[in-house]
Amino acid sequence: MDAEKKKELDNALTKTTHLEPTDKDKNKSDKDTKEAPKNEPEVKEKLKQSPKKSKAETLTLDEKIVSIQYLLKVPKDRDNDYGGFKYRTAEDIESQLKVFEKDLRVMVRMENEEPICVGKFNYIKSNWIIKDLVSGEVKRFSAVAREDDTRKGMDAPQLSGSSSSYARKRALDGFFMLDNRQDDPDSNESYKKSRSVKQNSQNAQYSNYKNKLQQAKNWSTTYKGKKTTVGVMATYLSNKNGPHYQDAKAWANSLDDKSAKVLNYLLKNMK
Repeated sequence: MDAEKKKELDNALTKTTHLEPTDKDKNKSDKDTKEAPKNEPEVKEKLKQSPKKSKAETLTLDEKIVSIQYLLKVPKDRDNDYGGFKYRTAEDIESQLKVFEKDLRVMVRMENEEPICVGKFNYIKSNWIIKDLVSGEVKRFSAVAREDDTRKGMDAPQLSGSSSSYARKRALDGFFMLDNRQDDPDSNESYKKSRSVKQNSQNAQYSNYKNKLQQAKNWSTTYKGKKTTVGVMATYLSNKNGPHYQDAKAWANSLDDKSAKVLNYLLKNMK
């Protein structure tokens, strides 16, 4: 083979090796490229079908209890006028717990109550449970309260009911760490504070009462051309067998409305 023919053959082989792709080949190549990640939709679908776990499913029962202890707030909005302090009831606490029971999937319930006799004293023990509705784990807690022997205006069932209510409240207070020393009627400081406020109030009332009483005694009137005070005439009126009783009675009948009111106030409050 001469050199010229050899050159033509080499050129022909070169053109065959570098053939441009046809439209059919291009379409086929594009299709292969698009269908390459066949498993991508399957991965996305699996991700959709496996949702994230909720807080209630990831926390242990101890962690849920700590969350409740940290977040639960039950203010003492009720007033005890006799003791002079504010307080909360077991029902107030139970009402606020309902939100946590739903969100954390726990159940807080009183299991039972049992009477306990220690010497001559009777107690009510209130037993409670908190159950994790996800894991089934249960924890128990309780508190006791002593029954009063007697209390004015209350019969035996009411005494037991009062102890029961207090035991329930103490159990919830203690387990969920709700007691506040500033407002707690069981604390010495609160007791001293309430007693001090009550004593100051009584002192102010008595002082006001004494001032009014003195003003009533010094109230000046005129009878038969002579000046006298309500205090003096009230003293005469208080002694029906005294020599001045009839004059004092006639004086009282002659009083104007305002002076008559002062006299009646003084007579009611004189010792």
